[in-house]
Amino acid sequence: MMYVTDIVTQLRNLMPAVGLGFVLGIFYLVIRIFRSVLSDNKAVVFVADVIFCVVCTLSSFLLFVAVNNGHIRFYLIVAQILGFCVFSFTFGELIFGCFLNLFAFFKKILSPIFVPFKLLGRKIDAIKKKLSEKTENFKNKFKKLLKQRSQVLYNNVD
Repeated sequence: MMYVTDIVTQLRNLMPAVGLGFVLGIFYLVIRIFRSVLSDNKAVVFVADVIFCVVCTLSSFLLFVAVNNGHIRFYLIVAQILGFCVFSFTFGELIFGCFLNLFAFFKKILSPIFVPFKLLGRKIDAIKKKLSEKTENFKNKFKKLLKQRSQVLYNNVD
């Protein structure tokens, strides 16, 4: 059983790890774009983070099994982090910035189309509010009142 790997094997194992880090950077960019589109909903952020962590863990495990017979080596983890950082801080920032500008452009162009739908939504909310107030008033008219506290035997404190 060999515990020390030679330098040739380490270098051969290094490139798939860097490539996996690069691919995980692309996957994170896709998740980041979805998170930016769906605003700051905490549930969306939590689910996206959990999905990303599960994918990273599973892909790293499969890489270790395929490349290094299941042996976890620190240099492979560092190589994955390096590949992720190289993508995220270069291409990832560029692509994300372009996406944000494109998204803002389309939002500006398409916002007049959605104005009637927003007004309709406000009208529906106003109608719902009026109906709920009327039903509350109706319920309160027929509600049976409870006895006064002083008239109930088990609440008498002398």
